[in-house]
Amino acid sequence: MRFTTFIFASLVIGFSGCSSGVDPEIAKRPPVYPVTGIVTLAGQPVEKAMVIFVGSDGITARGTTDSSGEYVLTTFDQNDGAVAGLQQVGILKEDAGYDPNQLELGEAPPEVKSDRNALPNKYSDPKNSGLTATVSDGQKNHFTFDLDGKAQ
Repeated sequence: MRFTTFIFASLVIGFSGCSSGVDPEIAKRPPVYPVTGIVTLAGQPVEKAMVIFVGSDGITARGTTDSSGEYVLTTFDQNDGAVAGLQQVGILKEDAGYDPNQLELGEAPPEVKSDRNALPNKYSDPKNSGLTATVSDGQKNHFTFDLDGKAQ
């Protein structure tokens, strides 16, 4: 009986030491902090816009606005936020050029350019948009972007 107990205890200790339980790739990730915000165009909420934060290290966080223009950013896991530091921000909204709800049953949609942005193009490239945000540990990290101009 003592020998069996010794073998069992040795196996338990041996197996528990084989793995720390943390994926090494996850352990390498930089910390992220929750980020939320609102996107408006001329004071009106923008629905279904993609918000992109790009940190100085190149790590990207993304989110999509809801009907009230609110977004929550994701970097690695759903709604986890963005890395700390100065972020360059891009915002774009693809526009199909037609309302799919207005098509008749079986009617094919019109041919559309895939690069049509429903927001002013100047905001689509994070490096050239002029939009920035600084994400910090222990801060609220809520950023509102009130865009102006017309779609291109």
